[in-house]
Amino acid sequence: MSLDLHLLRTFCVVAEEENVTRAANRLFLSAPSISAHLKTLEDELGVRLFTRSARGMALTKAGSVLWEDAEQILKQTAQLRRKAQNLSEDVSGMLRIGINNPPETLFVEDIIDRLSQQFPTLRFDCGFGASQIILNGLRSDLYDVGFFEGPRGSADLVAVELERRELVLVSPIAWGEELQKATVGQLQEYPWIFASEGCSYYRFAHDWQQTRGLKIEERIRTVNDDWSTMSFVARGLGLSIVSKNVLTASPYSDQVAVLPHLEGSVPLSIGFLKERQDENLVQRTVETVQSIWQEKTTLGVTNGPSISR
Repeated sequence: MSLDLHLLRTFCVVAEEENVTRAANRLFLSAPSISAHLKTLEDELGVRLFTRSARGMALTKAGSVLWEDAEQILKQTAQLRRKAQNLSEDVSGMLRIGINNPPETLFVEDIIDRLSQQFPTLRFDCGFGASQIILNGLRSDLYDVGFFEGPRGSADLVAVELERRELVLVSPIAWGEELQKATVGQLQEYPWIFASEGCSYYRFAHDWQQTRGLKIEERIRTVNDDWSTMSFVARGLGLSIVSKNVLTASPYSDQVAVLPHLEGSVPLSIGFLKERQDENLVQRTVETVQSIWQEKTTLGVTNGPSISR
């Protein structure tokens, strides 16, 4: 019997999350795909791994026993790949990068180009998601390195801060004159647009309203896409928090108003597992990212719009 590692990874993530939707978000798959993976694995193993209930996905007795074995297989596979990379004097194989913003805002094209010149046999696999999804992906070995905004979340990760991103509060331009004079409390009378809870801006907004005793109505939940957020704001659907990068580069920048009620920023970092900090692949990648960031900063190059956080 030959087991697909992707099926084992799906099994382990569902076991951790106890929820198909959350597992799908972490793995960038649809919920039906997750269910199909689980059925295929159950058919191959000849046992039932989960039971469904109103509370989510619960491991069966067999599932609980096999979960630990599946985790070990994935861990050993990752260790084998890393050991092979370190035995080579060259940096080769696959570099898996977690991206929480569109590539141009993170200079990903420059990073890949420079690494390709240094290490011609290196291949690249780019995955996209909100910051929390990237952090989860680093911990579950979906990524070798990943960009994220906000805190790293736990001590098992190393975060190398690249810059701080300033945030602004925007409204439809038609509301601008009225809201410029409004109190902070009056802002809760208007609908708001937020990204997912895994987005650093969502957490910032949550803390911001909580410290001011506000209760904000969330009308629209976007898919971590600031272009969509700006479009919704421009169409008069609500207020939102975006980065200054978005405001400057968005085609909707002249259709929204910036309000004076909010100031703040979040750190943008490149992260990786602490246990992997001595690996050639990780070291060379982080060094390249830092070098390019320093060059762009020196030249005064600004990043474009931030889409997924």
